[in-house]
Amino acid sequence: NRMMKKRIIGFLGCLVLLLCCTMACQPSFAQYRYRVKYDMLLDMGESKQYAADFYAGGQQAFFRYRLMQGDGEEGIPPVDALNTGFQFNIADTGYYFIFSDRMDGRVIQLDQLPGEAIPCLILESMPSIGWKFTGQYKLIGQYDCLEAKGHFMGRDYTVWCSDQLPGSFGPWKLHGLPGMVLEAYDASGEVRFYAEKIEQVDIPLDS
Repeated sequence: NRMMKKRIIGFLGCLVLLLCCTMACQPSFAQYRYRVKYDMLLDMGESKQYAADFYAGGQQAFFRYRLMQGDGEEGIPPVDALNTGFQFNIADTGYYFIFSDRMDGRVIQLDQLPGEAIPCLILESMPSIGWKFTGQYKLIGQYDCLEAKGHFMGRDYTVWCSDQLPGSFGPWKLHGLPGMVLEAYDASGEVRFYAEKIEQVDIPLDS
């Protein structure tokens, strides 16, 4: 019907815009250097667990997440668009992503808005969060982490970051700290990210 055609055209338009943005955002570094697997939990009336991966290197980062299926199965992995490391799955929109670029100060996000059946592409400026350090430290795995607190998009967040892992990125859009964020949660406990696995990787973006 006409409405479905409009939605399909709108989605295809998003994909074209995504590919154009991908080509325009060619990174200045050779590869993503670190991969962090997070246990991502959202509990807003109904508790949902997500499989999340975070790739970081230089001035850019890539965060993808997907609602966990039965028995912890993550489903079909996304494919690489244009061989740039910019990964998403056209056929299976269960995966969503956030691409953050400090060089041009923007965030590109593929997400599904409430009440919408078709994912949409969102372009916005890199967020600036006024983090304040508490002076508290703890060990997460083998990494010394420093606690910081900040207010972002209506929520009060506590994060634990480690300067042993280079970069100033974290899961979702929790950026701007002197090191990678390995744990984050809001004051209500509705949003939680816990690093499960940290590894060095060598994923070229331009090969």
